Amino acid sequence: MLAAVASLAGCALAYLGLRAVVALIPVGMIPEETVIWMNGPVLLLSLAITILTTLVCGLAPTLHVARSDLQPRLTGTGKVSAEVFGTASCAPAW
Repeated sequence: MLAAVASLAGCALAYLGLRAVVALIPVGMIPEETVIWMNGPVLLLSLAITILTTLVCGLAPTLHVARSDLQPRLTGTGKVSAEVFGTASCAPAW
């Protein structure tokens, strides 16, 4: 969801930036019949790359965790946290 919002924000920023850059071009610098616009297929390609990157980056940690055995990690973590909480003092540290 965050990647989709960022992609849309990037497209809006590109559109506004293109309009600003075109407005800064001095008259007579390029021919009058020149049309400067955003290319639809390029925007679709960038959207596809955004979706693919989001899926890969989201699935990689999930697949890594799914392949490993979590039981030893979770049991070891529980013992450490119990020891830490058992020895912690409630007195302020000032």
